[in-house]
Amino acid sequence: MTPTLRSARGFFASGDVQLFSLYVVLTIYLVHGTGIVTDDFSDLDRLGHGPWFRALIPEGNMLNVPVFNALRMIFYYLSDLDSILPIEAAKTVYAVMALYMITRFLALYLDPAVALTVAFLFVFYPSHESTVYWLAGQYLTLALAFYCFAYYQARQGRLVVASVLALLASFTSYASPPIAWSLFLICPLRGPFREVLFSWFPNVSSPPSM
Repeated sequence: MTPTLRSARGFFASGDVQLFSLYVVLTIYLVHGTGIVTDDFSDLDRLGHGPWFRALIPEGNMLNVPVFNALRMIFYYLSDLDSILPIEAAKTVYAVMALYMITRFLALYLDPAVALTVAFLFVFYPSHESTVYWLAGQYLTLALAFYCFAYYQARQGRLVVASVLALLASFTSYASPPIAWSLFLICPLRGPFREVLFSWFPNVSSPPSM
């Protein structure tokens, strides 16, 4: 009997929910209050003037990643330099979401407590250039998290949900195809082929990596 599905399905039925709560608190502590940097300033200035619906319409490079445009631009419209609470809230919520989704993926292969710890270290590992701390850079973490969660859903037999999540990931990051292919290559090792194909197929129409 493999620990894969047992660990994934039983995660929140175990005592590990307390550990998850602890990591959520740590995530909030680490992310909330880290401020704004680089592109945050330009987007905040650009969307601080004009109608609200402008924040929902992709422009320029955002045409390639409309999902991430929708996930972040409205928070620049709701904020200003004197009050960035909406931006701080969005960063924190997205970091917690990423932690949860990556944990569920890793719990397919690891003990739940270990999966949670590895997911936490991965989300906050410095090699990501601190992207989790600034809203404009979180697309990298979110795209990977969406893909990991899509793979998890496919392994549970929820193929429609997996396809939707993979499609969201495809249009969250410019660099989504390499992530999709990497997960797809796990398939021959872990199978079954049909389930993982649902996580990969949306990338046929995804934007090219940059």
